[in-house]
Amino acid sequence: MSTPVSLAALHFETRPQTLARAEAAVGIVVGFGGGVLQSLALGMPIAHGLAVGGFFGLAFGVFFARRATSSGAGLIWGLAAAFCLA
Repeated sequence: MSTPVSLAALHFETRPQTLARAEAAVGIVVGFGGGVLQSLALGMPIAHGLAVGGFFGLAFGVFFARRATSSGAGLIWGLAAAFCLA
């Protein structure tokens, strides 16, 4: 005779565990890269692009990192945040 198994016993965590500091750090690094590209494309000082890109990257990493569950969702959230904040 088989023993019934509860589905609660088979619960698996599917979301990867991340650190809040890592999300902010990745946001700053990517923001710096975007700021440099913006500075080169628009002919602005690189220091200005680094400052603005780092700020937006930090804000995105802190506020929107949990919402972006895939790279496509991250792109959409990033573009929407840049559109609304700029």
